[in-house]
Amino acid sequence: MVKDTGDLVAEPALPPGGGGLALVRTVAGAEYSVDGGTGVSVASQDGSYDEVVEETVGSALAANSLSVGTHRLALRFQDSEGRWGTNSFLDVVVKDMGDLVADPALPPGGGNLTTVGTLAAAEVFLDEDPGVGSGIICMAADGGFDRLAEILQPGSLGIASLAGGSHRIGLRFQGSDGEWGSPIFQFFSVYNAAAEAPTIAVQPPSRQIQMPGGLAALTVLANGTEPLSYQWFKEGLPLAAATNSWLYLNGVVAADAGGYQVQVVNDFGSITSQVAMLIVRGATYAPEIVLQPVSKTVLVGANVELNPVVDVSWPAYYQWYKDGIKLAGATATNLVFAPAQLTNSGVYWLVITNDFGAATTAPAAVSVDALMAFVGAEPLIGTNTFEGDVVVRLETLYNNGTIFYTLNGAEPDFGAIAYSGPFRVSQSSLLRAVAYDETFTEWDEMSPVGLSIVPLLTFSASTQGGGAITLDPPGGAYRRGTVVTATAHPDPGWSFMGWMGDSLVTVPSGVFTMTNNRSLNAVFGTGLTTAVSGTGAVYVDPQAAQYPYGTTVRLSAVPAIGKYFVAWGGAGSGTNSPLGFVVKNPNPTVTCLFGTLAANQFALTVVPDGLGRVNNSPKGNRFPAGQQITLNAAPDSGQAFIGWAGHLSGTNNPFVLTISSNTIVEALFTSRPVLKPDPENGNTLRDGFRLMLSSEQGVPVDLFWSGDLMSWTPMLRVTNNFGTLRLLDASAAGVPLRFYRAVAQ
Repeated sequence: MVKDTGDLVAEPALPPGGGGLALVRTVAGAEYSVDGGTGVSVASQDGSYDEVVEETVGSALAANSLSVGTHRLALRFQDSEGRWGTNSFLDVVVKDMGDLVADPALPPGGGNLTTVGTLAAAEVFLDEDPGVGSGIICMAADGGFDRLAEILQPGSLGIASLAGGSHRIGLRFQGSDGEWGSPIFQFFSVYNAAAEAPTIAVQPPSRQIQMPGGLAALTVLANGTEPLSYQWFKEGLPLAAATNSWLYLNGVVAADAGGYQVQVVNDFGSITSQVAMLIVRGATYAPEIVLQPVSKTVLVGANVELNPVVDVSWPAYYQWYKDGIKLAGATATNLVFAPAQLTNSGVYWLVITNDFGAATTAPAAVSVDALMAFVGAEPLIGTNTFEGDVVVRLETLYNNGTIFYTLNGAEPDFGAIAYSGPFRVSQSSLLRAVAYDETFTEWDEMSPVGLSIVPLLTFSASTQGGGAITLDPPGGAYRRGTVVTATAHPDPGWSFMGWMGDSLVTVPSGVFTMTNNRSLNAVFGTGLTTAVSGTGAVYVDPQAAQYPYGTTVRLSAVPAIGKYFVAWGGAGSGTNSPLGFVVKNPNPTVTCLFGTLAANQFALTVVPDGLGRVNNSPKGNRFPAGQQITLNAAPDSGQAFIGWAGHLSGTNNPFVLTISSNTIVEALFTSRPVLKPDPENGNTLRDGFRLMLSSEQGVPVDLFWSGDLMSWTPMLRVTNNFGTLRLLDASAAGVPLRFYRAVAQ
């Protein structure tokens, strides 16, 4: 079907971009060619070209004679003045069905795809690809492979035996020529909720004291798939008939004292409880330390308490010591400093005595500092381990004090780093710091603090809109080797189009092993329709089945003879044509209103083709006969103006037009691809170099890199179905200098 701009919007069979239209009163001819070959004439349906709107019948494309691969179909039109328009292009893919199903390079919407051959075999596999021909054979439902499409009956996959977690099914086809295609994948998850090994929710008491003749009760609360069985042990030996979740010992004697544990078992595993100590003794006994005092580091002015737990029969006596010296008056079970002072720093212990013996606690160090380091609200003491970067804050009790610090273990003298606020630590360090009062006559050095940083890799997953992304496990920061599943979820009215960034796969769920920082962008697209009120048409550039969220689509209003463009309605608004319509809502419809020209008025329609715009002076789209209008073609940055087409020709710019009839002007610009660093996903160079490619939607682009601008190495060929495409050159990791260029095909 060949149509003029009046029916352009309603004809989905036109090539993407719609370029090369002869914007004149009538169509005089049309032809197509394949791969730059000789043009083949296209006849008019009614036998002659003599109207503005023509229905055409083209010669059949000899698809069966084409080799397997990608071919380019060119289509152009001739106007009634003998001038030919520029070619419009459409990529045609000749493929075996085995390759067809998994090929992400197909044209948007599938294009005019031609397939050859029939299916000969199919196989499936779980998770890892075993290699061509090594999967599980699938049978055709009708008993034989002899068509382009078959209903399959796969053999047993053994899904029931899979471990819980994420898995994938791979499906691969073989064509009648014996060649196997690339696999396609379906991702799924297995949840083994019914198979739960035992876990202990409530442990038996760790310590229990009973007098002879008393009742000792030990219980455990366990969860897991039933049935659960229990076995109690004393000092590692099983107890006869002790097979319940509880163990009661009535009338205990000294021989019952000891450590008890219970083992819980089911068909999926086992678990053993903590040791429960049973102590059997009389009314009088020597002191015993149940809980030792804990060392503390605090700022001057904080409250400090050393509070050991002691089991002792009365009467009992307590005495605290500091650095080996008895503390006068410190004869309670606990020791309190409220508030603590620098002089309270030292090593403390407690001695407990009664008539039956004595016990001494372990030493507890108390450090009272005028300077401390914190991460959040937690003080840093000794060696501290963190996953990922941490922000460290230093705090001193000196009013208007000055702090110096180092991160390499060096002495924090006046040549060290002057502290001005919280700072980030991203690698393991030894922090030392010193604080001075405002006169520099009093100072305090903080005890060294070890910072052990376990590096985390980041996974940045984003989208411009139209859907959302989930990461499993969530968080975005992971240890090296973690397996992360990224899944794209389109909103209602939107469809997932593909990923860009570190991966260009087109399946909505992907599994990635964290070996470096990763960045992914999910692209969601939706359709766009136009409607006309009055007589005329809308020229859509680019033409596509779906447009990514945020795409700017150029809509040009083309009135019929005697009509003029009035305004946009529906999802669009304003009176400018072309209209740069930004796709941000699902399935929008833009309406174009045309009105009738007054007597002795003529319409001016300007349609840019390529990357540029046209400014006319005076402004407007309808003028009286004889009006002079200056047209100024302004290419986008990095582009060039090629020339005028339609009712104008040549390359003069500006062009002064004297209007005497309805006039349609086409301004031709280049559409060169543009490469630049990706400003959104960052470029640390540690993981490679991230690029952003802007080019015509659906047009293949070859990328090259060079280290000296003399020799260029092919990098990859991409078909930019999104208009703007983000890429990662992983081979640039650690490279000090690299240049890039892009060439459209």
